[in-house]
This record gives sequence, C-alpha cells and structure tokens, in this order.
Amino acid sequence: MRMKNVVTAKAFQLIENATTPQGILASPIEKDNYRRIWARDSIISGIAGLIGKQDKIIHGLCQSLNSLRDHAHSTGFIPSNIGVEKASKVSYGSLAGRVDALLWYIVGVGLYARYSKDQTFIKAHQTTIERCLYICDIWEYNGRHLLYTPLSGNWADEYPLHGYLLYDNALRLYGLKLMKSIYAELDLTAKIEDIEQAVSINFWPDSGLQDSKLVIHKRLYEEKAMRPCLRFSAGLNPSGYYDMWDMAGHALALLSGIGSDEQLDCMTKSIKNIADEQGVMMIPAFYPEITTEHHLWKDVENNYAYRFKNFPHHFHNGGIWPVMSGLLSLAYKLRNKQDDIKPYDKTLLRYLEKDEFRFREYIDTQSYSFGGQEALCFSAAGAVFMSSPVDQLHLLKP
Repeated sequence: MRMKNVVTAKAFQLIENATTPQGILASPIEKDNYRRIWARDSIISGIAGLIGKQDKIIHGLCQSLNSLRDHAHSTGFIPSNIGVEKASKVSYGSLAGRVDALLWYIVGVGLYARYSKDQTFIKAHQTTIERCLYICDIWEYNGRHLLYTPLSGNWADEYPLHGYLLYDNALRLYGLKLMKSIYAELDLTAKIEDIEQAVSINFWPDSGLQDSKLVIHKRLYEEKAMRPCLRFSAGLNPSGYYDMWDMAGHALALLSGIGSDEQLDCMTKSIKNIADEQGVMMIPAFYPEITTEHHLWKDVENNYAYRFKNFPHHFHNGGIWPVMSGLLSLAYKLRNKQDDIKPYDKTLLRYLEKDEFRFREYIDTQSYSFGGQEALCFSAAGAVFMSSPVDQLHLLKP
C-alpha cells in the first residue's frame, strides 16, 4: 500500500507540474515537441486525474479539451498537438494525420462530462463532437463500420501498421458508448451495434462467422479462422492480417465491452505465454519484436522523425510502455480480473520505483533498462492506472 501511495503522489505531482492554463503538456521538459498539449497524452493524463479526483489535473483536462476544440481544423478534425507559447503552430500530424487524436478527444469529452455534469461544457462541445463523429464515418471509406488508419496514423507512429487497426476501432467504440450517455439526442445505438459486431468479428476470426456481411476481407478471414486464436489481431489491410500482440488494442477492446469471458481467458493465457518467453512479469506494447529478417523490417527501418528508435526490443518494437500496461490494468480490473493482472502491475511498479519515478517512456526487453523521454505525463498516468483499486474506476465503464 505504501509504495502505491508514493507512486500516485509522484505521478500526480508530475502531471500537476505539466498543467498550464491551456491544458496538460505531454511533459514539462522542452525536448522534441514534448512540451506541448498532445491530444492523446493530455487526455490520458487527465483521466488519471479523474480517477484520483485531483482538482488541478481535472481542470487541466477541461482546458485541454477546450484548447483542442478551439483549434479544430476547418474541416473538423482535432489537432495532434498544440503549442502553449504565443504564435506556436498547431499540428494536425506530419506525414500523416493522427486518427487517435480525434478519438481521444471524444473519449475525453465523454469522461469529463460524465464526471463534472457541466451542462455548459457539454453544450459547448456538442457541435465539435458531431463533426468528429461524422469524420469517423468518412474515415471508414467504405461504410462498413471500421476506421482505416494510415501508416503513422496513431500513437505507434513509427511502427509499420496501417489499415483496419484494433486500437483505433476499439477506441472509437469506447468513445461512442460514452457519447451515447452524454448526447442521447444523437441516436448512436444502431451505429454502436454495427461497430461492436464488426470489431468482434474481424479481429477475432471464427469459422462460424465467415459468411457475415460484416467480414471485411472474406478470403483472409477464412484463412485466419482456420487457425486457433489466443488473442485479437492487431489489424488487417488488403494484404493480410497483423498477428502480433497489441497491448493498447486489447486494453481498449476490453474497456469498450468487446471480448467474451472465454476470449478474456485466452488473452490471459497469451499474456502468460509472452511473460514466460520474456522471462519477466512485464508485457511489451507489441510482441514479438520485428527483427531485421522480418518482412516488415524495411517499413520499420525507414519510418522515423527525429532519430531511429525502433531497434528490436526497443520503443514501439518490443518496448514495455507504462501507459499501455496501465490501460490494460484498467481493463482487467473493470472486468473483475484484477488478480490476473496484479503480478504484472507489481513488477512494473517496482521498476518505476527503482528508476526513482522518473516516468520514462518505455523499458527495453533486452537489458530491461528504461529508455526514451523522461517526465512523461502519460507514463505517470499509467502508474496511477496500475495503482488504482477497482472501486475508483466506475466512471470509466462505457
């Protein structure tokens, strides 16, 4: 209990230090654009504040959402990140836009509105929310209920996934379920049901469902359904399925209500298998790592912004991310499976303690050393998620 108290105190202190009048920064440190309001980072950090009932952070979340709304693109989509200094440029993405910026905005509005019950806030965001929901429909491209994400189009922007991705589609579903409880007049029931079925069917193929009209790619589906599944696929596109483990995708699928009890048991076995192969009770964000012999290596090798980070076992390519581990912890707790995730939480929290709560980006899976940026607010949020008891999490149920 004492370590958890220390963890949350340190985590909240960092997020408070990064809270500005315009919103919550990704990090208070000036390096590589981290000292900006990133949609994803600020909202995840704000969710930690909601769980812990931290007034300053909750106010920062509100301001982040207002800033994102105020800087929405003329077509309606949400910024990837916003500078807080005068004359700072607003970024909607670099080579590709960030699909999940818009999706996290929807989730953030839903959770803050549910917590605050502030009708003025709810009304002030409704037009932007409606435009975001319409844009999501456009980003399906084919009207078949699954978003199509471009390469570099979400948090794993230097990882080689594109197409129909579990992470983005589960995040969209979670956001829509929150919107249904906030904006009842939008009548989202039918769309939610269609997306829920499309995600359930396409990311966990079943030989009994190959004739469903919601199957995106029948040939690939039938090939995939012939092999036993232990987990959701990370995604698919016209050339095939991505079969690697995607921690954030699984976390958001569970949070959105996807996955039967039997499938959850399979996921838990899959997690244990990964831990056994790693030899440590911590799970990478993506696994297995893409090596130089892998057919996706060229896509990894050539996709980076400032410097190459995705060596095998590092960064997105096999790194252990506290924020994504925290999201999975939340999902398991909300499914009353906290005992199954507790050993992994305890191990990672001990690593954070050994690192003196510097809340760095990830842990590599070769030397099990911390890497990447330190003082990251969403890493601190991940620590809060892992430390929080189930009775603090009811707000998050869709």
